[in-house]
Amino acid sequence: MNLLQLQYFVEVCREGNFTRAAVNIHVTQPTLTKAIKELEKEFQVSLLYRGKGGVMPTPPGQDLLRMAKPVLQDVDHIQRVMESYGSSQQVLRLGTTFMTNASCFPDFYQSLHARFPEIDVEVTSELVPSLLQKLEDRQINLLLVPYTPENNHFPYFLWCRRRFLFVVPENHPLADAPVYPVERLSSEDFINLKEEQDYEITKFLDHLQQKPNIRYEVSDDYAILSMVECGLGISVVHELMLHPNRYRVRPKHFDIPQVRDIGIAVKKDVPPSTITRLFVAHAKQWAQEHLPAEIS
Repeated sequence: MNLLQLQYFVEVCREGNFTRAAVNIHVTQPTLTKAIKELEKEFQVSLLYRGKGGVMPTPPGQDLLRMAKPVLQDVDHIQRVMESYGSSQQVLRLGTTFMTNASCFPDFYQSLHARFPEIDVEVTSELVPSLLQKLEDRQINLLLVPYTPENNHFPYFLWCRRRFLFVVPENHPLADAPVYPVERLSSEDFINLKEEQDYEITKFLDHLQQKPNIRYEVSDDYAILSMVECGLGISVVHELMLHPNRYRVRPKHFDIPQVRDIGIAVKKDVPPSTITRLFVAHAKQWAQEHLPAEIS
């Protein structure tokens, strides 16, 4: 028996449902089920009734629940007290990729600092495999990633769902059109982003039937927006680059919808720290209040 198993057991009892409990504590349902089965095997008793109406503790499970709750409360108190001795200025170590770095979420980071001024955020931007290894080694607390990690050591939940958009100058012939037809892509000057990691936009363009007529290639997203604003060509950017839109450019949806999921990955089988829980809760609230409605 360990504290993590007790935490899982208490959460399942609280929710009466494995799926909801797994979502709440950011683990997969198989991980949760395995932990409960290990407890039952160790104690050689059934701890939960599993029926169509949900999950309820058996008499032995009720005794375990009664004893486990104060234990977990004491552990949480110990953690909070000891963290306070470490430093009054807490540090959150966040991993991001090219598509999830601070330039894509400036307003989110501003709101995070306004709400939690005592928290310092250390951002590490690298390739996803390298960041996943750092997450495994506990060098970072969590990871903003534009796709679900293949390795199931990293529970993942969706934060927001965004799109790639064409951007055109305000005087472009299609500036007021509802969508940009992909078939026009090869006939216009295109400003390409020279990606140094993950190659998300490159992969996206490779899947289009029409290939862009690349006239310029730059390594900075905001340089692209400035060049489009000046009428040097069109380009493709992540939707979050335009919230808010501070440039005189017109974003255009594709005539073929293109969607990108952005989620938060955490370390498996490790209870999230207080600072991590604060970040995740604030991130979810901010996304609901500030980002456009998700794409169905």
